Amino acid sequence: MTGPTTTSSRRRRGPARREAGRVARVSLLIPSHALPPLDYLVPEDLAGEVRVGTAVTAPLSGYARLGIVVGLERQGENRTLEEVRTVVPSLSLRPAVVRLCGWAAMASAQPLPAVLQAALPPGVKLAYEVLRPARDWPWRAGDSVTRTELRRTLGAPASRAAEVEGRISLSPIHPRRRTVEWAVPSGEAGTEPPTRATRQRELLRVLEEQPGGLPVRELLRMTGAGRATLNQLVRRGAVRVEERPDAAPISYTRGSGIDLDGYLGGARRALDGGGAWVWRAPTGEGAMAAAAISRLAARRGGQTLVLAPDVGCVEKLARDLVRLLPAGLTVSPYHGSLGRERATAYEAARSGEVDVLVGTRTAALVPLASLGAICVVDEPNEDHRASADHKGLHVHARELAMARARIENAAAIFLSPTPSLRLYAPESGTRRLPPRPPARWPSIGVVDTRGTGAALSSSLVAACRETVGSGGG
Repeated sequence: MTGPTTTSSRRRRGPARREAGRVARVSLLIPSHALPPLDYLVPEDLAGEVRVGTAVTAPLSGYARLGIVVGLERQGENRTLEEVRTVVPSLSLRPAVVRLCGWAAMASAQPLPAVLQAALPPGVKLAYEVLRPARDWPWRAGDSVTRTELRRTLGAPASRAAEVEGRISLSPIHPRRRTVEWAVPSGEAGTEPPTRATRQRELLRVLEEQPGGLPVRELLRMTGAGRATLNQLVRRGAVRVEERPDAAPISYTRGSGIDLDGYLGGARRALDGGGAWVWRAPTGEGAMAAAAISRLAARRGGQTLVLAPDVGCVEKLARDLVRLLPAGLTVSPYHGSLGRERATAYEAARSGEVDVLVGTRTAALVPLASLGAICVVDEPNEDHRASADHKGLHVHARELAMARARIENAAAIFLSPTPSLRLYAPESGTRRLPPRPPARWPSIGVVDTRGTGAALSSSLVAACRETVGSGGG
Protein backbone atom coordinates (compact mmCIF):
# COMPACT_ATOMS: atom_id res chain seq x y z
CA MET A 1 0.00 0.00 0.00
CA THR A 2 1.10 3.54 -0.64
CA GLY A 3 1.06 6.22 2.00
CA PRO A 4 -2.05 8.24 2.75
CA THR A 5 -3.29 10.48 -0.01
CA THR A 6 -2.91 14.20 0.61
CA THR A 7 -6.15 15.84 1.70
CA SER A 8 -7.25 19.40 2.33
CA SER A 9 -7.09 19.15 6.08
CA ARG A 10 -8.29 21.43 8.83
CA ARG A 11 -8.70 21.03 12.56
CA ARG A 12 -12.16 20.02 13.70
CA ARG A 13 -14.30 22.63 15.38
CA GLY A 14 -17.32 22.04 17.53
CA PRO A 15 -20.88 22.15 16.19
CA ALA A 16 -21.56 25.41 14.35
CA ARG A 17 -24.71 27.44 13.89
CA ARG A 18 -26.11 27.21 10.37
CA GLU A 19 -26.82 30.74 9.27
CA ALA A 20 -25.60 31.95 5.87
CA GLY A 21 -23.04 29.21 5.18
CA ARG A 22 -23.35 26.39 2.69
CA VAL A 23 -24.64 23.06 3.89
CA ALA A 24 -23.51 19.78 2.33
CA ARG A 25 -25.68 16.68 2.31
CA VAL A 26 -23.18 13.86 2.78
CA SER A 27 -23.76 10.15 2.23
CA LEU A 28 -21.42 8.46 4.70
CA LEU A 29 -19.86 5.26 3.37
CA ILE A 30 -20.28 2.99 6.38
CA PRO A 31 -20.66 -0.67 5.30
CA SER A 32 -22.61 -1.71 8.39
CA HIS A 33 -25.08 1.18 8.28
CA ALA A 34 -27.58 2.27 5.62
CA LEU A 35 -27.79 5.88 6.76
CA PRO A 36 -29.61 8.57 4.78
CA PRO A 37 -27.52 11.60 3.75
CA LEU A 38 -26.66 13.83 6.72
CA ASP A 39 -26.23 17.61 6.80
CA TYR A 40 -22.85 19.19 7.55
CA LEU A 41 -21.73 22.79 7.49
CA VAL A 42 -19.05 23.60 4.88
CA PRO A 43 -16.27 25.69 6.47
CA GLU A 44 -15.30 28.88 4.65
CA ASP A 45 -11.79 27.64 3.88
CA LEU A 46 -13.22 24.56 2.10
CA ALA A 47 -16.13 26.29 0.36
CA GLY A 48 -14.31 26.49 -2.97
CA GLU A 49 -13.50 22.77 -2.96
CA VAL A 50 -16.82 21.21 -1.98
CA ARG A 51 -19.32 20.38 -4.72
CA VAL A 52 -21.64 17.50 -5.54
CA GLY A 53 -19.42 14.42 -5.85
CA THR A 54 -16.63 15.67 -3.59
CA ALA A 55 -15.29 13.05 -1.20
CA VAL A 56 -15.04 14.42 2.33
CA THR A 57 -14.49 13.27 5.88
CA ALA A 58 -17.11 14.26 8.43
CA PRO A 59 -17.69 13.33 12.08
CA LEU A 60 -20.21 10.79 13.31
CA SER A 61 -20.30 9.54 16.90
CA GLY A 62 -16.96 11.18 17.56
CA TYR A 63 -15.07 9.56 14.67
CA ALA A 64 -14.30 10.84 11.18
CA ARG A 65 -16.11 9.00 8.39
CA LEU A 66 -15.62 9.05 4.64
CA GLY A 67 -18.57 10.31 2.61
CA ILE A 68 -19.64 11.71 -0.75
CA VAL A 69 -21.42 15.04 -1.08
CA VAL A 70 -24.75 14.35 -2.81
CA GLY A 71 -26.32 17.79 -2.45
CA LEU A 72 -25.64 21.40 -1.43
CA GLU A 73 -27.92 23.97 0.16
CA ARG A 74 -27.41 27.61 1.03
CA GLN A 75 -30.00 28.21 3.70
CA GLY A 76 -32.29 26.28 5.97
CA GLU A 77 -33.70 26.10 9.43
CA ASN A 78 -31.62 27.45 12.28
CA ARG A 79 -29.94 24.52 14.04
CA THR A 80 -26.49 23.37 15.07
CA LEU A 81 -24.44 21.28 12.67
CA GLU A 82 -21.08 19.57 12.67
CA GLU A 83 -18.56 20.72 10.07
CA VAL A 84 -16.95 18.89 7.18
CA ARG A 85 -13.40 18.12 8.28
CA THR A 86 -11.37 17.44 5.14
CA VAL A 87 -11.67 17.07 1.38
CA VAL A 88 -10.29 13.95 -0.34
CA PRO A 89 -9.74 14.85 -4.03
CA SER A 90 -8.44 11.41 -5.05
CA LEU A 91 -11.81 9.80 -4.23
CA SER A 92 -14.13 12.49 -5.57
CA LEU A 93 -16.71 11.63 -8.24
CA ARG A 94 -18.20 13.61 -11.09
CA PRO A 95 -21.69 15.01 -10.37
CA ALA A 96 -23.15 12.94 -13.23
CA VAL A 97 -21.87 9.73 -11.62
CA VAL A 98 -23.45 10.73 -8.31
CA ARG A 99 -26.77 11.19 -10.09
CA LEU A 100 -26.36 7.78 -11.73
CA CYS A 101 -25.64 6.19 -8.34
CA GLY A 102 -28.75 7.82 -6.91
CA TRP A 103 -30.85 6.41 -9.74
CA ALA A 104 -29.27 2.94 -9.37
CA ALA A 105 -29.92 2.91 -5.62
CA MET A 106 -33.59 3.66 -6.20
CA ALA A 107 -33.91 1.17 -9.07
CA SER A 108 -32.30 -1.68 -7.13
CA ALA A 109 -33.64 -0.82 -3.65
CA GLN A 110 -30.07 -0.74 -2.35
CA PRO A 111 -28.58 1.79 0.09
CA LEU A 112 -27.03 4.79 -1.65
CA PRO A 113 -23.71 4.41 0.26
CA ALA A 114 -23.27 0.89 -1.14
CA VAL A 115 -23.77 2.08 -4.71
CA LEU A 116 -21.45 5.07 -4.25
CA GLN A 117 -18.81 2.72 -2.84
CA ALA A 118 -19.00 0.68 -6.06
CA ALA A 119 -18.19 3.82 -8.07
CA LEU A 120 -15.03 4.64 -6.08
CA PRO A 121 -11.53 3.49 -7.10
CA PRO A 122 -11.16 -0.23 -6.34
CA GLY A 123 -8.84 -1.46 -3.62
CA VAL A 124 -8.82 1.75 -1.56
CA LYS A 125 -8.59 1.31 2.21
CA LEU A 126 -8.95 3.84 4.99
CA ALA A 127 -6.44 4.48 7.75
CA TYR A 128 -5.38 7.31 10.01
CA GLU A 129 -2.34 9.37 9.14
CA VAL A 130 -0.37 10.34 12.23
CA LEU A 131 0.20 14.10 12.09
CA ARG A 132 1.39 15.10 15.58
CA PRO A 133 2.16 12.02 17.67
CA ALA A 134 2.18 12.26 21.45
CA ARG A 135 5.40 11.34 23.24
CA ASP A 136 4.09 8.01 24.49
CA TRP A 137 2.74 6.89 21.10
CA PRO A 138 4.52 4.02 19.30
CA TRP A 139 4.08 5.79 15.92
CA ARG A 140 5.92 8.56 14.13
CA ALA A 141 4.57 11.43 12.06
CA GLY A 142 3.53 10.13 8.64
CA ASP A 143 2.73 6.59 9.80
CA SER A 144 -0.59 4.98 8.82
CA VAL A 145 -2.62 3.35 11.58
CA THR A 146 -5.93 1.51 11.38
CA ARG A 147 -8.84 2.47 13.61
CA THR A 148 -8.69 -0.94 15.29
CA GLU A 149 -5.01 -0.45 16.11
CA LEU A 150 -5.73 3.02 17.49
CA ARG A 151 -8.46 1.75 19.78
CA ARG A 152 -6.39 -1.20 20.94
CA THR A 153 -3.38 0.98 21.75
CA LEU A 154 -4.96 4.23 22.96
CA GLY A 155 -8.50 3.23 23.86
CA ALA A 156 -11.69 4.65 22.37
CA PRO A 157 -11.81 7.95 24.38
CA ALA A 158 -8.17 8.78 23.64
CA SER A 159 -8.65 7.95 19.95
CA ARG A 160 -11.55 10.39 19.70
CA ALA A 161 -9.54 13.03 21.54
CA ALA A 162 -6.64 12.56 19.12
CA GLU A 163 -8.98 13.32 16.20
CA VAL A 164 -10.41 16.39 17.93
CA GLU A 165 -6.91 17.70 18.67
CA GLY A 166 -5.79 17.19 15.08
CA ARG A 167 -3.13 14.62 15.96
CA ILE A 168 -4.49 12.11 13.43
CA SER A 169 -6.46 12.45 10.19
CA LEU A 170 -8.51 9.89 8.28
CA SER A 171 -6.90 9.33 4.87
CA PRO A 172 -7.31 6.86 1.99
CA ILE A 173 -4.59 4.39 1.08
CA HIS A 174 -4.53 3.44 -2.59
CA PRO A 175 -3.26 0.02 -3.68
CA ARG A 176 0.40 -0.01 -4.53
CA ARG A 177 1.07 -0.72 -8.18
CA ARG A 178 3.04 -3.88 -8.82
CA THR A 179 6.63 -3.24 -9.85
CA VAL A 180 8.78 -5.08 -12.37
CA GLU A 181 12.52 -5.10 -12.98
CA TRP A 182 13.81 -3.13 -15.96
CA ALA A 183 17.29 -3.32 -17.47
CA VAL A 184 18.65 0.01 -18.74
CA PRO A 185 21.96 0.57 -20.59
CA SER A 186 24.23 2.87 -18.60
CA GLY A 187 26.01 4.33 -21.63
CA GLU A 188 29.22 4.71 -19.63
CA ALA A 189 32.51 4.35 -21.50
CA GLY A 190 34.85 1.51 -20.64
CA THR A 191 32.13 -0.85 -19.43
CA GLU A 192 31.79 -2.94 -22.59
CA PRO A 193 32.26 -6.70 -22.13
CA PRO A 194 35.30 -8.39 -23.71
CA THR A 195 35.09 -9.80 -27.23
CA ARG A 196 34.99 -13.39 -26.02
CA ALA A 197 31.87 -12.71 -23.88
CA THR A 198 29.49 -13.19 -26.82
CA ARG A 199 26.33 -13.64 -24.74
CA GLN A 200 26.98 -10.45 -22.80
CA ARG A 201 27.70 -8.50 -25.98
CA GLU A 202 24.52 -9.76 -27.66
CA LEU A 203 22.40 -8.89 -24.64
CA LEU A 204 23.94 -5.41 -24.47
CA ARG A 205 23.41 -4.89 -28.21
CA VAL A 206 19.69 -5.68 -27.93
CA LEU A 207 19.36 -3.44 -24.90
CA GLU A 208 21.13 -0.49 -26.54
CA GLU A 209 18.54 -0.58 -29.32
CA GLN A 210 16.00 0.38 -26.65
CA PRO A 211 17.43 3.50 -24.93
CA GLY A 212 14.60 3.49 -22.41
CA GLY A 213 15.38 -0.08 -21.42
CA LEU A 214 13.38 -3.30 -21.41
CA PRO A 215 11.70 -5.41 -18.73
CA VAL A 216 14.25 -7.95 -17.52
CA ARG A 217 11.97 -10.89 -18.26
CA GLU A 218 11.35 -9.66 -21.82
CA LEU A 219 15.07 -8.99 -22.39
CA LEU A 220 16.08 -12.48 -21.30
CA ARG A 221 13.34 -14.01 -23.44
CA MET A 222 14.44 -12.06 -26.52
CA THR A 223 18.12 -12.93 -26.18
CA GLY A 224 17.92 -16.42 -24.68
CA ALA A 225 20.43 -15.33 -22.04
CA GLY A 226 20.29 -16.24 -18.37
CA ARG A 227 20.15 -14.01 -15.32
CA ALA A 228 23.84 -14.67 -14.63
CA THR A 229 24.77 -13.01 -17.94
CA LEU A 230 22.77 -9.92 -17.03
CA ASN A 231 24.31 -9.82 -13.55
CA GLN A 232 27.79 -9.78 -15.09
CA LEU A 233 26.86 -6.72 -17.15
CA VAL A 234 25.49 -5.05 -14.02
CA ARG A 235 28.76 -5.68 -12.17
CA ARG A 236 30.70 -4.19 -15.09
CA GLY A 237 28.55 -1.05 -14.91
CA ALA A 238 27.27 -1.49 -18.48
CA VAL A 239 23.68 -2.06 -17.33
CA ARG A 240 21.66 -1.02 -14.34
CA VAL A 241 18.53 -2.76 -13.06
CA GLU A 242 15.73 -0.67 -11.58
CA GLU A 243 12.21 -1.20 -10.29
CA ARG A 244 9.40 0.44 -12.26
CA PRO A 245 5.62 0.37 -11.84
CA ASP A 246 4.01 -2.31 -13.95
CA ALA A 247 2.28 -0.99 -17.04
CA ALA A 248 -1.45 -0.40 -16.91
CA PRO A 249 -3.56 -2.96 -18.81
CA ILE A 250 -3.83 -0.51 -21.71
CA SER A 251 -3.27 -1.62 -25.30
CA TYR A 252 -2.65 0.57 -28.32
CA THR A 253 -4.76 -0.16 -31.37
CA ARG A 254 -2.95 -1.38 -34.46
CA GLY A 255 -5.61 -1.84 -37.15
CA SER A 256 -6.39 0.18 -40.26
CA GLY A 257 -10.11 0.71 -39.68
CA ILE A 258 -10.93 -0.33 -43.26
CA ASP A 259 -13.16 -3.19 -42.12
CA LEU A 260 -15.40 -0.73 -40.27
CA ASP A 261 -16.57 1.27 -43.29
CA GLY A 262 -19.84 -0.67 -43.59
CA TYR A 263 -20.74 0.12 -39.97
CA LEU A 264 -19.93 3.83 -39.86
CA GLY A 265 -23.30 4.94 -41.23
CA GLY A 266 -25.26 3.34 -38.40
CA ALA A 267 -22.74 4.50 -35.82
CA ARG A 268 -22.90 8.08 -37.09
CA ARG A 269 -26.69 8.10 -36.97
CA ALA A 270 -26.71 6.90 -33.35
CA LEU A 271 -24.08 9.39 -32.17
CA ASP A 272 -25.74 12.29 -33.99
CA GLY A 273 -29.16 11.46 -32.58
CA GLY A 274 -28.11 10.56 -29.03
CA GLY A 275 -30.36 8.57 -26.72
CA ALA A 276 -30.95 4.80 -26.85
CA TRP A 277 -30.71 2.70 -30.02
CA VAL A 278 -31.21 -0.97 -30.92
CA TRP A 279 -28.85 -2.33 -33.55
CA ARG A 280 -29.42 -5.90 -34.69
CA ALA A 281 -26.14 -7.43 -35.79
CA PRO A 282 -25.38 -11.11 -36.42
CA THR A 283 -23.41 -13.02 -33.81
CA GLY A 284 -19.74 -12.21 -34.23
CA GLU A 285 -20.31 -8.72 -35.63
CA GLY A 286 -20.83 -7.01 -32.28
CA ALA A 287 -17.13 -6.17 -32.09
CA MET A 288 -17.24 -4.56 -35.55
CA ALA A 289 -20.21 -2.39 -34.62
CA ALA A 290 -18.66 -1.43 -31.26
CA ALA A 291 -15.39 -0.56 -33.02
CA ALA A 292 -17.18 1.71 -35.50
CA ILE A 293 -18.97 3.51 -32.67
CA SER A 294 -15.71 3.86 -30.71
CA ARG A 295 -13.90 5.23 -33.75
CA LEU A 296 -16.45 7.97 -34.37
CA ALA A 297 -16.72 8.84 -30.66
CA ALA A 298 -12.93 9.23 -30.46
CA ARG A 299 -12.95 11.52 -33.50
CA ARG A 300 -15.39 13.74 -31.62
CA GLY A 301 -13.25 13.78 -28.50
CA GLY A 302 -15.33 11.30 -26.51
CA GLN A 303 -14.63 8.02 -24.76
CA THR A 304 -16.62 4.84 -25.34
CA LEU A 305 -17.80 2.51 -22.61
CA VAL A 306 -18.37 -1.04 -23.89
CA LEU A 307 -20.20 -3.45 -21.58
CA ALA A 308 -19.91 -7.22 -22.07
CA PRO A 309 -21.65 -9.98 -20.06
CA ASP A 310 -18.63 -11.73 -18.50
CA VAL A 311 -14.87 -11.59 -18.06
CA GLY A 312 -14.14 -13.90 -20.99
CA CYS A 313 -16.20 -11.74 -23.33
CA VAL A 314 -14.51 -8.59 -22.02
CA GLU A 315 -11.02 -9.90 -22.74
CA LYS A 316 -11.94 -11.18 -26.21
CA LEU A 317 -13.75 -7.98 -27.09
CA ALA A 318 -10.80 -5.86 -25.95
CA ARG A 319 -8.46 -7.88 -28.19
CA ASP A 320 -10.86 -7.55 -31.13
CA LEU A 321 -11.09 -3.78 -30.69
CA VAL A 322 -7.29 -3.47 -30.58
CA ARG A 323 -7.15 -5.35 -33.88
CA LEU A 324 -10.03 -3.52 -35.59
CA LEU A 325 -9.59 0.11 -34.55
CA PRO A 326 -7.16 2.33 -36.45
CA ALA A 327 -3.77 2.88 -34.85
CA GLY A 328 -3.40 5.61 -32.28
CA LEU A 329 -6.26 4.79 -29.88
CA THR A 330 -6.13 3.09 -26.48
CA VAL A 331 -8.24 0.20 -25.17
CA SER A 332 -8.38 -1.18 -21.63
CA PRO A 333 -10.35 -4.02 -20.03
CA TYR A 334 -11.99 -3.51 -16.64
CA HIS A 335 -13.14 -6.40 -14.44
CA GLY A 336 -12.51 -7.94 -11.03
CA SER A 337 -9.96 -10.49 -12.26
CA LEU A 338 -7.43 -7.75 -13.08
CA GLY A 339 -6.34 -7.48 -9.44
CA ARG A 340 -4.28 -4.36 -8.77
CA GLU A 341 -4.32 -3.46 -12.46
CA ARG A 342 -8.03 -2.74 -12.11
CA ALA A 343 -7.27 0.37 -10.05
CA THR A 344 -4.77 1.48 -12.69
CA ALA A 345 -7.37 1.06 -15.44
CA TYR A 346 -9.87 3.05 -13.34
CA GLU A 347 -7.51 6.01 -12.98
CA ALA A 348 -6.57 5.89 -16.66
CA ALA A 349 -10.23 5.98 -17.68
CA ARG A 350 -11.02 8.79 -15.25
CA SER A 351 -8.12 10.90 -16.54
CA GLY A 352 -9.02 10.37 -20.21
CA GLU A 353 -5.97 8.24 -20.99
CA VAL A 354 -8.23 5.42 -22.25
CA ASP A 355 -10.33 5.90 -25.39
CA VAL A 356 -12.31 2.67 -25.03
CA LEU A 357 -13.06 1.01 -21.69
CA VAL A 358 -14.37 -2.56 -22.00
CA GLY A 359 -15.86 -4.05 -18.86
CA THR A 360 -18.61 -5.92 -17.11
CA ARG A 361 -21.61 -4.08 -15.65
CA THR A 362 -19.53 -2.63 -12.77
CA ALA A 363 -17.69 -0.55 -15.38
CA ALA A 364 -20.94 1.36 -15.94
CA LEU A 365 -20.17 3.36 -12.76
CA VAL A 366 -16.55 4.22 -13.62
CA PRO A 367 -16.15 8.01 -13.99
CA LEU A 368 -14.94 8.92 -17.48
CA ALA A 369 -13.34 12.20 -18.47
CA SER A 370 -15.61 12.65 -21.51
CA LEU A 371 -18.25 10.02 -22.21
CA GLY A 372 -19.26 9.88 -25.87
CA ALA A 373 -21.07 6.56 -26.26
CA ILE A 374 -22.05 3.37 -24.45
CA CYS A 375 -22.29 -0.01 -26.20
CA VAL A 376 -23.93 -3.03 -24.60
CA VAL A 377 -22.82 -6.16 -26.44
CA ASP A 378 -25.04 -9.27 -26.39
CA GLU A 379 -27.70 -7.22 -24.60
CA PRO A 380 -30.22 -10.00 -23.69
CA ASN A 381 -27.53 -12.12 -21.98
CA GLU A 382 -28.59 -12.73 -18.36
CA ASP A 383 -24.98 -12.37 -17.18
CA HIS A 384 -25.48 -8.62 -17.61
CA ARG A 385 -27.46 -8.81 -14.36
CA ALA A 386 -26.04 -9.89 -10.99
CA SER A 387 -27.18 -13.26 -9.67
CA ALA A 388 -29.45 -13.37 -6.63
CA ASP A 389 -26.60 -14.26 -4.24
CA HIS A 390 -24.25 -11.60 -5.61
CA LYS A 391 -23.43 -8.70 -3.28
CA GLY A 392 -22.91 -6.20 -6.08
CA LEU A 393 -25.26 -3.94 -7.98
CA HIS A 394 -28.54 -5.68 -8.88
CA VAL A 395 -29.32 -3.65 -11.99
CA HIS A 396 -29.12 -4.94 -15.56
CA ALA A 397 -26.36 -3.35 -17.63
CA ARG A 398 -29.04 -2.33 -20.14
CA GLU A 399 -30.81 -0.16 -17.56
CA LEU A 400 -27.55 1.33 -16.29
CA ALA A 401 -26.50 2.21 -19.83
CA MET A 402 -29.82 3.89 -20.61
CA ALA A 403 -29.74 5.89 -17.38
CA ARG A 404 -26.14 7.01 -17.82
CA ALA A 405 -26.67 7.99 -21.45
CA ARG A 406 -29.67 10.08 -20.40
CA ILE A 407 -27.77 11.77 -17.55
CA GLU A 408 -24.62 12.53 -19.57
CA ASN A 409 -26.31 13.28 -22.92
CA ALA A 410 -24.55 10.39 -24.63
CA ALA A 411 -25.71 7.67 -27.01
CA ALA A 412 -26.44 4.13 -25.79
CA ILE A 413 -26.39 1.41 -28.44
CA PHE A 414 -27.58 -2.14 -27.72
CA LEU A 415 -26.03 -4.78 -29.97
CA SER A 416 -27.54 -8.23 -30.42
CA PRO A 417 -28.98 -10.48 -33.13
CA THR A 418 -32.03 -10.97 -30.88
CA PRO A 419 -32.58 -7.91 -28.65
CA SER A 420 -34.79 -8.31 -25.59
CA LEU A 421 -38.45 -7.34 -25.82
CA ARG A 422 -37.88 -4.60 -23.23
CA LEU A 423 -36.09 -2.55 -25.86
CA TYR A 424 -39.11 -2.73 -28.17
CA ALA A 425 -41.58 -1.49 -25.55
CA PRO A 426 -42.81 2.05 -26.39
CA GLU A 427 -41.95 3.31 -22.91
CA SER A 428 -38.28 2.35 -23.38
CA GLY A 429 -37.79 5.27 -25.76
CA THR A 430 -35.33 3.31 -27.91
CA ARG A 431 -35.00 3.84 -31.64
CA ARG A 432 -33.90 1.28 -34.21
CA LEU A 433 -30.95 1.31 -36.54
CA PRO A 434 -31.22 -0.65 -39.80
CA PRO A 435 -30.08 -4.23 -39.13
CA ARG A 436 -27.03 -5.58 -40.83
CA PRO A 437 -27.60 -6.96 -44.38
CA PRO A 438 -29.86 -10.05 -44.32
CA ALA A 439 -27.31 -12.03 -46.35
CA ARG A 440 -25.15 -12.17 -43.26
CA TRP A 441 -27.85 -13.73 -41.10
CA PRO A 442 -28.11 -17.53 -40.64
CA SER A 443 -30.91 -19.30 -42.50
CA ILE A 444 -33.84 -20.48 -40.41
CA GLY A 445 -36.17 -23.35 -41.26
CA VAL A 446 -39.20 -24.80 -39.48
CA VAL A 447 -39.39 -28.61 -39.39
CA ASP A 448 -42.53 -30.38 -38.21
CA THR A 449 -41.54 -33.42 -36.10
CA ARG A 450 -45.01 -34.12 -34.76
CA GLY A 451 -45.89 -37.80 -34.90
CA THR A 452 -42.32 -38.92 -35.63
CA GLY A 453 -41.32 -39.55 -32.01
CA ALA A 454 -37.87 -38.11 -32.78
CA ALA A 455 -36.17 -35.70 -30.38
CA LEU A 456 -34.17 -34.21 -33.27
CA SER A 457 -35.27 -33.75 -36.86
CA SER A 458 -33.45 -35.55 -39.66
CA SER A 459 -32.45 -32.15 -41.09
CA LEU A 460 -30.75 -31.15 -37.82
CA VAL A 461 -28.98 -34.51 -37.50
CA ALA A 462 -27.70 -34.21 -41.08
CA ALA A 463 -26.47 -30.65 -40.45
CA CYS A 464 -24.65 -31.77 -37.29
CA ARG A 465 -22.94 -34.61 -39.15
CA GLU A 466 -21.89 -32.25 -41.92
CA THR A 467 -20.47 -29.77 -39.43
CA VAL A 468 -18.51 -32.40 -37.50
CA GLY A 469 -17.28 -33.99 -40.71
CA SER A 470 -15.92 -30.66 -41.94
CA GLY A 471 -13.97 -30.14 -38.71
CA GLY A 472 -16.41 -27.73 -37.08
CA GLY A 473 -17.10 -27.74 -33.33
